[in-house]
This record gives sequence, C-alpha cells and structure tokens, in this order.
Amino acid sequence: MSYLDTSKVSLSGWIDNRARNVNLDYPCPKGVAISDYQNHDSPKLFLELSQEEQMELFAWCYNSLDKVGKINHEHTSYGLKHIFERSPLGFYVSNGALAGAMIIAGFKHGFIHGKNMNFNVSEKSIKAVAGKQIDFSLNRLKFI
Repeated sequence: MSYLDTSKVSLSGWIDNRARNVNLDYPCPKGVAISDYQNHDSPKLFLELSQEEQMELFAWCYNSLDKVGKINHEHTSYGLKHIFERSPLGFYVSNGALAGAMIIAGFKHGFIHGKNMNFNVSEKSIKAVAGKQIDFSLNRLKFI
C-alpha cells in the first residue's frame, strides 16, 4: 500500500470515528417541510456522500476555513456550499452535507436562518477561498 493510500485510509477512519462521536441528528426547524429538510438540509446527509467525497469536502472545510471565537452571521451553510462547489476540486453537495462536514471539522454552529446554519468561521478565510473560485458560466475554466 502506498503512502497516499495509507493516508486516505487513515483520514477516512478518522472521519468515520468523528462522525460517530458528534451529533449530526438535528430536528427539522419550524416552518421547514420535513421532506425538504431530510433531502437537502440535514447534516446527516454528509454520511451519504461517497468516501472520496467525504474526504474532499472535509479537507476543504478543515484546511481552507479558519475558526474564530464567534459565530459568523454573514455567511450560512448554503453560501459556503456554493463557494465549495466553485472551488477547484469542488463538486455538488447539499446544504446539509456541507453543514455536516463543518460540524465534523470542529466548527461551532447555530441555526439562524431557518434551515441554514452559521459557523464560527473567519471572514478572512471565506474571502480567501471565494477568490479561488471557478467561473463555469462561459463553459470554460476561469479563475476569478
């Protein structure tokens, strides 16, 4: 087994263990349809990603975003999901999958806008990763 394969197995095991030891089971917020929440916004949706997708999303949250002491009310899980999707290695994720990855990565959180979560994420780190997005609007890669 190569070093890279060993590292992937270790990270995957760590994510699995962490996911078992944090609460990803949040009740559906008032005013949100239960089926919408379960299909799009529940942090448990992180566990439905493939192992490779879990590692990539977790690594992006953990390595690209910095924790601060207070909850950042300027950006929700929904906005962060879109920043991730437009990152160089990003792919489609649900709002809930992004929230689950942030919780597993150790960010503090709170529901503030119905089904969207806010996290104790640094505004500076959000701006840094947002500046490394890819514009797909012209059907070609263009860093903005």
